[in-house]
Amino acid sequence: MYRRNAQGWSKHIDFILIEEIALQMAYILASLGRHQSLPYGTPIYRNLGLALALIDALVVMLFNSMNNVLKRDFLQELYLTVKHCLIVFLCATAYMFVVKEGSGYSRIVLSESTDTKELGGIPVVAALEDASDYVCREWVDSVYVDCPSTDPRIAKFMDDCHQMAVPVHYHVPGMSREWVKRFVEHVGGTTVLTTSINYATPIQAFAKRTLDIIGGLVGSVLTLLIIAVVGAMIKRASPGPILYTQERIGKNGKRFRIINVFAELFQR
Repeated sequence: MYRRNAQGWSKHIDFILIEEIALQMAYILASLGRHQSLPYGTPIYRNLGLALALIDALVVMLFNSMNNVLKRDFLQELYLTVKHCLIVFLCATAYMFVVKEGSGYSRIVLSESTDTKELGGIPVVAALEDASDYVCREWVDSVYVDCPSTDPRIAKFMDDCHQMAVPVHYHVPGMSREWVKRFVEHVGGTTVLTTSINYATPIQAFAKRTLDIIGGLVGSVLTLLIIAVVGAMIKRASPGPILYTQERIGKNGKRFRIINVFAELFQR
């Protein structure tokens, strides 16, 4: 039986498998060097390892990175390898951006005491009194604060970060972490953190208002057509008024009058 030779990336499946193994080995060595532990024990690092494997395989297939792998000279191999690694790195960065778990990856965490070298497996690098100096000296992208700001030391630390233009993410004590959406807005000249099960963006509110107006206009036209028929039936059955009006309570206790033609028909 004739067997057709594999074409494209599929004929280099052995090189792809070797590259996948090398990628995971590099990932493991990086984790051992940074955390002194394997990356697969933590869900976000395990997911990232899986994502790296899939991204690498997809890049190989889409960009045919293994084309003429046995015939390349040194410069060609170097160029294509750097290009491949750069694409994988950019895709991995996009993955972390999409899943929004960047804050869970390796970050140096500040604590109030330097008596211990670790806290919950996280290295302690500075006492609270020295935290501002540490942030000033080191490369710190942002600071997360999860304790009452009524402590003057915490308030001073947050003010120092603001003066250094370091973003501060403050978790409001007592606020639920799940099931609600939070956003910052201005109410009465003050900045507040609002929580809600759901909320509408300005675009969504505009779309809803537009649909309300269109639906109201269409409904009004249909109602006029129905009144032309039903009104004649009511007038024929009874000499009373065609429209039924009643005062009701609306939003925020505001009173309004409702006009109904069908209720009058049923009452008749």
